[in-house]
Amino acid sequence: MPATDTPIQEETPLLTTNNQTIPPKDASLQRRVIASCVLFLFIVEVSSFVMEPATQEIVEDIICRGHFPDHKLRMPVLDGRCKDPAVQKTLAMIRSWSMSADMLIPLVVQVPYGILADRYGRRTVLILAFVGCVLQTSWVILVLRLPDIFSVWSLLYGSAAYAIGGGGQMAAAMIWTIITDITPISDRTTIFYQLQACYLLFAVLVNPLSAFLLSIDPWIGMWLGFGALIFSVAAACLIPETLCLRHRDDETEHVSARDGETPMKVKAAWFVEAGAAIRRDAGHVWHFVFASRSIVTILLAYGLYIPAKLGVRLNILQYMTRRFGWEWST
Repeated sequence: MPATDTPIQEETPLLTTNNQTIPPKDASLQRRVIASCVLFLFIVEVSSFVMEPATQEIVEDIICRGHFPDHKLRMPVLDGRCKDPAVQKTLAMIRSWSMSADMLIPLVVQVPYGILADRYGRRTVLILAFVGCVLQTSWVILVLRLPDIFSVWSLLYGSAAYAIGGGGQMAAAMIWTIITDITPISDRTTIFYQLQACYLLFAVLVNPLSAFLLSIDPWIGMWLGFGALIFSVAAACLIPETLCLRHRDDETEHVSARDGETPMKVKAAWFVEAGAAIRRDAGHVWHFVFASRSIVTILLAYGLYIPAKLGVRLNILQYMTRRFGWEWST
């Protein structure tokens, strides 16, 4: 056992970590990254809580016209026929299939994108995830703006855009990974609780805003959420890359090895190396996950919690509007 110059005391930790203290430069970077992540949490909350009820109200309006041709779209007065069981049944079916499609495609592509994030950086995958969300939202807005051309069932096709970046779930995973990269182990629990508190605070603040916008026009919430997503793509370009903090030496060697290559060779090498990395690391990922019962248990619990949470929230919202004849903004 090698000798050390540092005396062992009662307070000496059993496991040493290389990230106990933060240099001033890294401390400044940490504050910048955490502030950026808080901004992203706010963007996600605004786009999610503002757009979801607005989308449900617009889809209900379109379905109502399909069952009752004399119903006029975007009327300020609530049409009681829109609470008809046939309309609500179609709305529930569309929402259920849409949620399934929104989760199925990210489930397939998240492991490859996670490997790419460990290989080429978190910011790249984060930008791709927000780009996929923008494309999916663009398709939703196009279908809802042109109900005479597209069927409301065409909303399901927009989930294919989540193949680019993995969708909102991958964006959230990258945000937490970036925070993990920049935060010392001893401070991670505190930072995570603080960010979760910010998440709950944003939910409390954005929900009344969503109801207020719905009472005026649901399309205001749609455009506001869409604008927030577009802003997130631009803001993601400003977030620092944190992968180098863990693999600084490997990243330096990797960059120096490519300095003499031409742009065409760099592009070819990138795709070849990316494919090789996915094939090589996918087996390690699956072995690591399924070799631990605790990890499998957490994944199953979390995987069931998310769809149950979304389904219960939207189903209760739809039930309340139909049961009491309320508007979606109530």
